[in-house]
Amino acid sequence: FNCLAIGGLAAVIYSEKRPILGLLNRNFIISHLLVILPFILWFVGFHIKYFTDELYSCLFAISILIMTSNPKIINIDSFISKYLGKISYGIYMYHWIILELLFRNKILTIENNLLFNVCIYVLAVGLTIFISTLSYYFIEGPFLKLKEKYSR
Repeated sequence: FNCLAIGGLAAVIYSEKRPILGLLNRNFIISHLLVILPFILWFVGFHIKYFTDELYSCLFAISILIMTSNPKIINIDSFISKYLGKISYGIYMYHWIILELLFRNKILTIENNLLFNVCIYVLAVGLTIFISTLSYYFIEGPFLKLKEKYSR
């Protein structure tokens, strides 16, 4: 619940164009560091005993706020983001299944924690996008066409 609330707070800050957005984007170096910091901490396995999820929620919320409010960092109106938006339902539906399969079946056995994290997440993201694409074109697409046909 705490993490959901942090995301909701970030959405309010973004939608109401709060002054903190300007502060987050004021310094080029700091804003770029804040964007990559949560990824670095995630991949090296940084944890705090009781507040790890909340810490990452805050850091990723700040990172997302910076990226979405500053088109110089990332253009969220690109082909890639539009495509991911198109297949987002499949991403939402299949990502946890893919993660479960990868972690339970111990697909990779790499001793180096950093290398293991990079490999497993690249594999998870790649498989999720691939399966979501198949789902969009072969499962969701036909239903969307039916929706158009019967909504007239």
